Amino acid sequence: MSMRILVVIHGGAGARVTGPEIRGWNLASALAERHEVTVALHDPPEPERDGLRLVPFTRGTLVREARRHDAVVAPVLPPYLYAALRGTSTITVSDQYDPVTLELSVFADQPGIARVIRAQRMIRDVQLRFSDVIACAGESQRGLLLSELDALRNRRADPPAVVNVPFGLPAPPEPSASHPLREHYPQFGATDPIVLWWGKVWKWFDAASALRAFALVVAQRPDARLVISAGKAPKAKFDRSERTDDARLLAAELGLLDRNVFFLDEWTPYDRRHEYLQDADLGLTLHADTPEAPFAARARYMDYLWAGLPCVLAGGDEIADRFGAAGFAQLVAPGDVDAAAATLLRLIDRPAERETARAAGVRLAEAYQWSALAAPLADAIEERVALRRRRTAEPLGRAIGSYYARRTVDHALAFAKSTPR
Repeated sequence: MSMRILVVIHGGAGARVTGPEIRGWNLASALAERHEVTVALHDPPEPERDGLRLVPFTRGTLVREARRHDAVVAPVLPPYLYAALRGTSTITVSDQYDPVTLELSVFADQPGIARVIRAQRMIRDVQLRFSDVIACAGESQRGLLLSELDALRNRRADPPAVVNVPFGLPAPPEPSASHPLREHYPQFGATDPIVLWWGKVWKWFDAASALRAFALVVAQRPDARLVISAGKAPKAKFDRSERTDDARLLAAELGLLDRNVFFLDEWTPYDRRHEYLQDADLGLTLHADTPEAPFAARARYMDYLWAGLPCVLAGGDEIADRFGAAGFAQLVAPGDVDAAAATLLRLIDRPAERETARAAGVRLAEAYQWSALAAPLADAIEERVALRRRRTAEPLGRAIGSYYARRTVDHALAFAKSTPR
């Protein structure tokens, strides 16, 4: 049966997009293969894009559009939307692929973080209690969601469908004749091996171990270059998660900055990212040993696979482990500087091993096509729409009222602390 599905994207439609926007657009396109899809986003530049109708992401428009659709899909459904849809036949789909509370756990020593984590837990609780379908991006995430839902079993009579929708891949990029990294840095020789840290340096990553490992690499291969793509996100003003400046300082302390380690301080346009990835010989991303790691779904890993760039990753998360098992990535234990250095040196010195890994990546990529990955989500939506399940009024009202009351208190506390005395 053909349905009308509203996909909400917390972002825009420009050339510079972030992970959540990439996931939202691809889910919308995949669902549109079976259904009529409308996309709500900030400041749509046109009424239609790639066959998808676009509407502005405002409260009034979101409520109005959700009511006229069979289903609404969003990474976080605003609590007011659950209330607005009460008594309607529209089903709600929450895409809980980003373990925000686990990411925030690395900031335990920062003032006010407990309040932020509490607010995030409250919004996740609303998603789990009142969504008809919940999507995630890995079996580890699915297991976590099922345990959380089990703890809520006395608070809802009809548990949601939980669907695993991993990050997928678009069609493979065409080979690029461009060499943006070698052209950007005059220090690079035509045959210098380039290692690319793709994406920003966040607190839950371990750029320090990567840099110390690369110092050991340089001692034996002084021609090796490491590029860290550190461009500021197009909509970012400040993010407490970023640790790029710390990485830059360490690179300087190690005597590597602007000699063997370079920071790409421009945000790479989405439609040109393959040029940068194809200009490198290896990818490198190491994460710290944090509660977030086992549940992470890192879009940057998928770009390595999409571009066929063999990589060195820290093991312990679902995607990295699968890449390692397939022979595409080489895995090291979190924090193991010596192992990371030895692995990088081996791959730099052995082009044939890199080509073997690249071929393994081509085979692995076939399992990550968006249309196939999103099919179980479309099935779950169709099943729930057919059931036309309705939510009860009283617990919904209490939960949403508690959420907004808590937000009001938190905003008041934050304002009081920021006001000069």
